[in-house]
Amino acid sequence: LFYFIPFVIPSNSFPVMAIKLDKDGNINASFLEKELQSALEFDIKYKQTDSMKKRAVKVAGSYDEFKNMVACAHLKTLDRGEVDSLRHVKQGWKKPNQKKSETVKLDKESEELLIQDIDTSKIKSKKTRKPKTSMEFDRDWRRLKTSEEKHGYLRDIGIKKICKVLKHDVGAETLEQILNVLLDGATSAAASKSSEPSEEEPIESIDLVKWLTEIITFDRFSLTVRLLDAALLARVLAWVDSLGILEDENLQHIRDAFSQ
Repeated sequence: LFYFIPFVIPSNSFPVMAIKLDKDGNINASFLEKELQSALEFDIKYKQTDSMKKRAVKVAGSYDEFKNMVACAHLKTLDRGEVDSLRHVKQGWKKPNQKKSETVKLDKESEELLIQDIDTSKIKSKKTRKPKTSMEFDRDWRRLKTSEEKHGYLRDIGIKKICKVLKHDVGAETLEQILNVLLDGATSAAASKSSEPSEEEPIESIDLVKWLTEIITFDRFSLTVRLLDAALLARVLAWVDSLGILEDENLQHIRDAFSQ
């Protein structure tokens, strides 16, 4: 025999609850815990939905967009660490209660397909996907392992697109890597012209003067250049001086920019 004693919880978000007692007058703690948990979840969901409705009504462009925003009110926004963790691809699958040493390995054919899918040869091909943001550029740039691959990537994407993407958001470390790759390419191209023909395919030259001219127009370049390695700055200035054109106004701007 059970008795129900009315017990009102002070909230407008959920209905009146009751405490369940047995014939001896003892509280059924398990039942009460479930009821409280259900009421708490209801209250949280109600507040999330109400808050999202107030936000969505101001920014939604259509009813469908408003409805979708409200439907996602309970979802949690990913933080930076969770987004970065998505970049690390793990090979193989692990079954529940399986030891680390017993992880299921991909078969040989699947591994080959996976390697082909992320092969950097796709990045340096003629169908190289052009980055739309600095984040996409950093992602593709990190996948390239050698200076030749990075040089080819810069050449394929083109100076206009790369400078447009990085103009407002480029770090000193990324800029150092780009300058080193450009200088390596210019040095290699100059060496191949002066030396005897070889069986190795020469690196297609990039107009380094044009690249440097665009780079010095980047936002906050005067601040970023102070964070660059001193040896790299000296290397840039030495290359500019090696051209032997002392009165060129464009080269003088480059010298002044890298001499800060």
